[in-house]
Amino acid sequence: MVDGVKRVYYDSNVWVSYMRGSKDRFFGICSPLFDRVERGLVFVVVSHLAMAETIHALRKLATNEFKPTFGVTGDHAEKQSECESVGKRLIEYVNALVDNKNAEIANYSDALNTIPASFQRSPTILDASREASSPNTGTPVWARIEHAYLALGARASEFYSTDKAFDALNGDPEFAGASFKVLS
Repeated sequence: MVDGVKRVYYDSNVWVSYMRGSKDRFFGICSPLFDRVERGLVFVVVSHLAMAETIHALRKLATNEFKPTFGVTGDHAEKQSECESVGKRLIEYVNALVDNKNAEIANYSDALNTIPASFQRSPTILDASREASSPNTGTPVWARIEHAYLALGARASEFYSTDKAFDALNGDPEFAGASFKVLS
């Protein structure tokens, strides 16, 4: 990482949109974020939590988007192959970013150290997430505040998500110094 380059954190839904490419309605918004990382304009902090959620979502989407051609053998193998390759593509991409010094894997214990002993889930994010829905499925979501703590623990100054609930953390004294950017 180059000194003075802004540290950012991308929520798993941003990774999903980017990895799905033009099939995803947020790809056009998310793609420039990754372009900035690849050009060294920002430094992305990657969490194991975001990667696990991204791989899970990509596999589910690959399975749901798979349209079997009845009467043709090999459909199951094609679906299986796609599900196996999505995680591999993501891990290869993240490893390339780390190797090029454009990213680092967040240390989960750093995030845990940022959580106050008296922590309870923020009522503001829970209230906001009751109204929010998943951009990929349209179903209601309960924002995962763990991502916000991972970003804070990794000293990321900006957090990007397509989940509207994270907007409720802007101005929250517990997340002072961080800016939550909701993409739409």
